[in-house]
Amino acid sequence: MQFLKNITREYKTTARGWLIFSVVAALLFLLPLVFIFFSASGQTSEQWDVVLGILMPEYISNTLFLLAGTLGLTFLIGVSTAWVVSNYSFPFRKFFRVGLLLPLALPTYILAYIVGGVFDSTGSLRAILQATGLAQIESGWQLHIFSPWILMTILSLALFPYVYASTLASFSMQSVNYLETARSFGKKPLAVFLKVGLPLSRPAIFAGMLLVAMEVLNEYGAVKYFNFKTLTSGIFTAWQLGDITAASRIAFVLLFIVASLFWIEKKARGRSAYTNVSRSRPVELVKLKGLKQWGAFFLCFLPFFLGFLVPFAQLIYWTSSQLNTLDVQFFIISWNSLFVALGVAMLVVLLGLLLNYAFFYNKGTLSGWGRRMGSVGYALPGAVVAIGVVVFFTYLDRTIGEVLFSAGFAGLFLAYVIRFFAVASNPIEGNMLKVGASRIEASQNLGKKSWITLIKVQFPIVKPVLGAALILVTIDVLKELPLTLILRPLSFNTLATRTYDLAQTYEAADMAAPYALFIVLLSIIPLLFVNRLFSR
Repeated sequence: MQFLKNITREYKTTARGWLIFSVVAALLFLLPLVFIFFSASGQTSEQWDVVLGILMPEYISNTLFLLAGTLGLTFLIGVSTAWVVSNYSFPFRKFFRVGLLLPLALPTYILAYIVGGVFDSTGSLRAILQATGLAQIESGWQLHIFSPWILMTILSLALFPYVYASTLASFSMQSVNYLETARSFGKKPLAVFLKVGLPLSRPAIFAGMLLVAMEVLNEYGAVKYFNFKTLTSGIFTAWQLGDITAASRIAFVLLFIVASLFWIEKKARGRSAYTNVSRSRPVELVKLKGLKQWGAFFLCFLPFFLGFLVPFAQLIYWTSSQLNTLDVQFFIISWNSLFVALGVAMLVVLLGLLLNYAFFYNKGTLSGWGRRMGSVGYALPGAVVAIGVVVFFTYLDRTIGEVLFSAGFAGLFLAYVIRFFAVASNPIEGNMLKVGASRIEASQNLGKKSWITLIKVQFPIVKPVLGAALILVTIDVLKELPLTLILRPLSFNTLATRTYDLAQTYEAADMAAPYALFIVLLSIIPLLFVNRLFSR
């Protein structure tokens, strides 16, 4: 009862336009969840009986296996490289500080296609073996390359920068006093890391690993290429069979795993508070010598070499051999990708600005619903969001009695906005929290209208962050595959879907290379720019 009274009071005492806008946006962001629950309660089909009785246990066990293994590997790679880069001086340290972020520019499905293309019967490895006179071991080098363990390694090499980036920031901000005190007591480097560095950075490590977990659960291209059945591939199988109810129920199981991960992360942190004392001077890097410095070098070089340098060089090699095959279709598809990515990014950034401003302007519970519910979308795998949007538009068609909404860009853009709103909203929210609401309150006291305050006061403050958010969303949309595959209009291709079609359908990784390379190039430059901006 008190809750209803608070809502009524807020409605009467705040700017109602901004309040209604926030509530409507919150309902929009909850669409996938609501309609997945709605669809999952529908009539059971024969396909679902097969899935439930035979395939579902395999889907769940494979998903958990891939998730656990990838999290373990990304933890080892990301945390170890972040600790070495932030605390020690060794050859090429400054390069690796940024270079270890570059694997993020390579989507997991592209890395999987490269590995498959290198090891197939006409791949680069076979050519090298023949050139070196080792063709007789050709039957042995394949080594069951399409195995779950190789898939796990591929995902780890592509995703460890999430853990590396968040952990590096935490290690770099730790108080010098803690580290120097531990060293002054004669603690060895490993003990300092385990007893001081690791516990203080636990929240940052969990944050990075949570992002990795979301990406693994969202993965479709790589698991499909390796013929590894997971919950996401199960959603696609059910959708391709035309059984939306089965797809919704598999999505419901996937949502349960996502919710469990968030619960585990919250319980693991508990009520512990982690603070870092502001240091009066930068940490003094420990200079490594002899074998130790080269050990640190190779610790950083190996994931960079396998996760970016070799795949990137292979893409360039394949693309150079395919230049004469490129036609106008390549440029049309490239334009499609940029048009959609930039359009979605501008829409998402605008929505993020408006919803965060609505909260800071009204400072009420309801006014914050839009941005809070918007954060849910990034925790949902792309296939789950897509199925929810499909069910929603199908319901609209049935209600109206005509097929008006099932196909087209409306569903695609809506799903992108729901999926990537948090990518733009979080940095905008962080900037507004840092600056505070004093300027907005001053403008209110002067009797200025809300939209005047937004344009004249708030926008100039957040303008640099808006540019970074625009870039981040553009990169994510360019690389998104499962959502686009389900919702793209007929005969409409993006760089991601064309790469998938060529590598998956025609088993031609070299033909897909120009499209994949363009995705990587479009991702590298913004990635370096955003890293530079946030470093400042």
